[in-house]
Amino acid sequence: AFKESRAATLKARHDHPCAVAGVRLAVAATVASSESGSPQLAADLDATRFDLICGTSFLKAISGDGHLTKHEYYLQRMRAGTGGGPLCVLHMPGAKHSDGTAGHAVERLLCGDGASGCCFALTSVCIPKLGDAGVWRALVCSEVDAVDEHNRLVEIKSSEKKRGMEFVCKKVALQVRVNGSQGVLGCHIQGGGEGQGRGKLTSVEWLSVDSFQHGEAFVQQGRSARLMLDRVMTGAHAAEQEASEGVLHLVFDDIKAPVVRPAARGCGVRVLPEAVV
Repeated sequence: AFKESRAATLKARHDHPCAVAGVRLAVAATVASSESGSPQLAADLDATRFDLICGTSFLKAISGDGHLTKHEYYLQRMRAGTGGGPLCVLHMPGAKHSDGTAGHAVERLLCGDGASGCCFALTSVCIPKLGDAGVWRALVCSEVDAVDEHNRLVEIKSSEKKRGMEFVCKKVALQVRVNGSQGVLGCHIQGGGEGQGRGKLTSVEWLSVDSFQHGEAFVQQGRSARLMLDRVMTGAHAAEQEASEGVLHLVFDDIKAPVVRPAARGCGVRVLPEAVV
């Protein structure tokens, strides 16, 4: 049995240090890797290898996710090497996202209180540029739910009604493909929602990533990401010439096309610490 929690107000607002933005973790990893003493790790996470550092939410947005295109994003370029560094994307959620839901309660039940929200994955993603002019290289930081006994990443999804592949919509399939999870653990629950008191986990089922059937959806998402990322990168380059403080503001218009402008003077938003800009 599990009970809905309401004690995570700061994390629901994505306030530091209760919920650290993925882009900042990824930037910290690139800096730490250069001091790790491991040549392979330093090479894999060398910031000069990447054009973009972001979280999964940004990739979903440029892939056409209607919910995430309603949010705001702030961009700032990281200093790396002599040719300029990667563009870093900070996601600003449009609303509080509480971890007091039944789904998060199931994660705490299965993984323990300390595990929820503390597991992240770094993956390298290549998105072809328009006109076959090479690829955009992105370092993506994703929050993942759990690891199994073989240290493989696992996504946990909960529902009272869903069964089988109903747990894996195209958004979940994209999320799993990006963060490197091996599959989805579908959890069948009874109750536990807001105002329902205690709930019950009745059974689980394993859905391997090999069984996902979203080929056409991936093609459509890829086309959207390719077009929108090109617009973001081109728009960012132009806006940087006018941004006195180096921070850019990104929103999506009514047709989900990205619009990049210099952030308002005095907005108070900093994507990166001063040491890396």
